[in-house]
Amino acid sequence: MDPIERLLERHAMVHAPDVGGSDFTMQRAVAGLAPEQLRERPGGANAIAWIVWHLARVEDGCIAGTVLGQPPLLDETWTSRLRVDFEGDGEGMTRDEAAGVSDAVETDALMAYRDAVGRRTRDLLQTLNVEVLDTPLSEPEIQDRVTRGLIPPEEAEHLARFTRSSLLWWWAVEHNHYHLGQAAMIRGMFRS
Repeated sequence: MDPIERLLERHAMVHAPDVGGSDFTMQRAVAGLAPEQLRERPGGANAIAWIVWHLARVEDGCIAGTVLGQPPLLDETWTSRLRVDFEGDGEGMTRDEAAGVSDAVETDALMAYRDAVGRRTRDLLQTLNVEVLDTPLSEPEIQDRVTRGLIPPEEAEHLARFTRSSLLWWWAVEHNHYHLGQAAMIRGMFRS
């Protein structure tokens, strides 16, 4: 199994089965919840809706945009469907802003957006040349992403320290596992 196949195998585990075909999926943490459950914030925790929105935004912007230089999937059509017009991916968002996203987002559209992002990530990864995985983003690539507004200038130097493989594993797999684990804990806090 080559490194991209391994990445795709693990990526499938953090998405719905119809996205990556995995029988084992952390997506169970959010599957089958009603909209009011997705919005619930037990004990003041972030709502699962915010977690799903954050995961989709990070995967969309960071993999398609930052690593692969493609425009993110989120556009005016998705923004309209989601009913959330918040720039960014939620990093540094206040508790009230996160609650506002959770309360406003159209949950069926949110799940559809996350699935679409997962499928797009998989399509993009399958076109990636294995030889570039162990290389960092080049200075021209980083400057291109800054110029296009895909990454803030203050993150440029930081990103140059990591290989594409490291960035892809973090944003496609590990970041998803981390937050889906939070979602599972929050789901366990729901009132019976």
